[in-house]
Amino acid sequence: LINTKDLASQAPPLNMTKLLEFHGYLYTHKPDILILNETWLKNSIFDNEVLPSCYNVIRLDRSIKSHPWDPNQPKKFKKNGGGVLIAHRTDVNISSTKINLISAQAELLSVVLKLPNNKKLCVSTIYRVGTLGFENFKEIKKHFESLAIKKKLDKHILIGDFNFSGVEWPQGSTSCDLYKRFLDFFVGDLGHVQLISKATHKSGNVLDLMFTNVPYLIDNITILEQNEVCLSDHK
Repeated sequence: LINTKDLASQAPPLNMTKLLEFHGYLYTHKPDILILNETWLKNSIFDNEVLPSCYNVIRLDRSIKSHPWDPNQPKKFKKNGGGVLIAHRTDVNISSTKINLISAQAELLSVVLKLPNNKKLCVSTIYRVGTLGFENFKEIKKHFESLAIKKKLDKHILIGDFNFSGVEWPQGSTSCDLYKRFLDFFVGDLGHVQLISKATHKSGNVLDLMFTNVPYLIDNITILEQNEVCLSDHK
C-alpha cells in the first residue's frame, strides 16, 4: 500500500516531481501488485500517464458519488483529493476483475485476482476521510455484506488508509463508537484480523490497516520509511 497523496495537483496536470520519485521506486523494486490511496487523479488523466504500461490498472477517482457532500460538515468537503487504485503487472500470471455488485458511496474498490492454478483472491482498498461518520460506515458495510453474500470474500485482503487515529494496536481497543463499529464488523462479523500495529504516519498514528481472513498467506510485513517511495506524510 502506498499513500501517494496528490500524484495529480488540484488542476488536471500531474505532480511530475512526485511521479518521477514514484516511478523510480517501481523500476527499482518491480512490485507485482500495487495499491494506492489518495491518488488525486481525474478522468482526464490516463492510466499510462500514472503507471508504466507493464501494469494493468483498476481505479476509482474521487467523485460526488464516491465522496458525497456531508450537509453536517459542509466545510470539510473537498472536491479534489482522495481516489483509490489497484494494479498488477501484466508480465506475471495474474488476471483481475473489478467487482461491481453494488455501488457504495465511499472511496473503496474490490478486485478479484485470479492467481496461478486458478486460485482466486479478493483484494479491496479503502480511503476513508477521517471526518466521515456513520453514513460512510453504512455504505462500506453494505459493500462488504454484498460481497459476502456472493461468496467473494472466501479469501480476502483489505488494506487502506482508514484514519482511525484513536485505536490502540494490536489490541484494537478504542473509546470511539464509530471505530468500534468498524472493528466489530470487520473482525467480528467478517472474521478478519488486523495485521499492522506500527505507526504508518509521521504523527506516530497507525492509520493504514490490513484486514484479512487469510493471515497465513501474509508474512514479512514491512513499514517503509517516510518518503521512501515518494514524498508523503505516510510511511
